[in-house]
Amino acid sequence: MKLMEALQGYFEDRISRMVTALGRQMISWHSSPHLSPPGMIAMDWHSKSPLNVAAAMAESGHQVVRCPAKYLYFDYPLKWTSLQRVYSFDPDWPGLAATQRPRLLGAQANLWTGHVPNLSALWRQTFPRLCAAAEVCWTLQRRRNWLDFQRRLAAFAIPQYHGS
Repeated sequence: MKLMEALQGYFEDRISRMVTALGRQMISWHSSPHLSPPGMIAMDWHSKSPLNVAAAMAESGHQVVRCPAKYLYFDYPLKWTSLQRVYSFDPDWPGLAATQRPRLLGAQANLWTGHVPNLSALWRQTFPRLCAAAEVCWTLQRRRNWLDFQRRLAAFAIPQYHGS
């Protein structure tokens, strides 16, 4: 595993230098804090230990965007990433040190279309989960209300898909 991590660090460093030379900033989906090049933004998608990865990347000076697969991967079947699970996501990173918070840029929902068979499935997997993600990312925890959210979805005639 150490050889693989070293190879990834080498690759990220080379690509980061090229991207930086073009006036851009690199973003990486899977990184090791001690091997990642300076200035790289890390996408924190690890569902098993999201705070550990985010904290380690922030502590090493990297900015982080949260997109934990357990909550924000919409290509997962609806029974795995249900509307209620998405709504339960807490983008506030409880437990992180105040010194790390400025490095946390926000959250992002993802839908990798490689396993989405058609446009109908794309819409079914995106909505209304994207509405839930938007609300939890833009609304303070104390103002969120699951029952009210469901009521508002129904008022806009956005169907709530269940199952797979």
